[in-house]
Amino acid sequence: MLHQVATISSLQMVPTTVFRRTRSKLTSRWTSVPPQTSLERIGSSKLLSRGCKWINSPSASKFQADAKPIPISIPEGPKSDCITKEVQDLLLDDAIEQVLPNRYSKRVFYSNVFMVPKPGTNLHRPVLDLKRLNSYINNQSFKMEGIKNLPSMVKQGYYMVKLDIKKAYLHVLVDPQYRDLFRFVWKGSHYRWKTMPFGLSTAPRIFTMLLRPVLRMLRDINVSVIAYLDDLLIVGSTKEECLSNLKKAMDLLVKLGFKLNLEKSVLEPTQSITFLGLQIDSVSMKLLVPKEKKKVSSKK
Repeated sequence: MLHQVATISSLQMVPTTVFRRTRSKLTSRWTSVPPQTSLERIGSSKLLSRGCKWINSPSASKFQADAKPIPISIPEGPKSDCITKEVQDLLLDDAIEQVLPNRYSKRVFYSNVFMVPKPGTNLHRPVLDLKRLNSYINNQSFKMEGIKNLPSMVKQGYYMVKLDIKKAYLHVLVDPQYRDLFRFVWKGSHYRWKTMPFGLSTAPRIFTMLLRPVLRMLRDINVSVIAYLDDLLIVGSTKEECLSNLKKAMDLLVKLGFKLNLEKSVLEPTQSITFLGLQIDSVSMKLLVPKEKKKVSSKK
């Protein structure tokens, strides 16, 4: 079961028990941080009070028109089994919950489920189709980190590691009064999302804003890090410094309730690493397209 570290609502992001619990953990157990450090100090209070305002209020009355379940026509077979397994896994993660069929007396919204291929595999994963719901959502512009930030951080001969946050969006709770906007039906059973689903148009902004105070805190203690959603690139001028920065980042993320995907992470310092689809070489100071991507491009 994943820890949820924040809640999204129409008005604000509010701390869950995990956030409240980690205040004492952060000050008493993480020795690299001064004793007075708290979530307020790293800026979380500003993040949590700033708010998301992700639903257009003029559109609220339209939700009632979409209150009836959408029939899903996926024949029995591998794809059907894949969705069934994913639903079971999401229930175990406490990311969704089973609910009674709605009597259409209150605002609800049902979305379809479709299959998308998993990158680098022959497998597929089910995704909630939120196109209709997204048309009612008020999107705000925001800046993301990425490749453009590399020149200021990666110098010649530097070492790099990479961290992957496991099922990143599932760390963010949806406010209970809005969970009925994230309903779907599978094999006659009705479900709704308790956590932020993949496909929500404001999800990248919400998660980016959630991670910013954490990155700020790491940089305050001289940890060189770039984050693009759930991918974190950590840098050091030597192997030893890179490993030290990695430990500080892992300690903080775990104590804040984030789950890390160690299988997808690169924990051994290297001077050549793939990040955001590009190979970064700190010896030649070049950005390269990985060979496997070149092969895929040549086949198209």
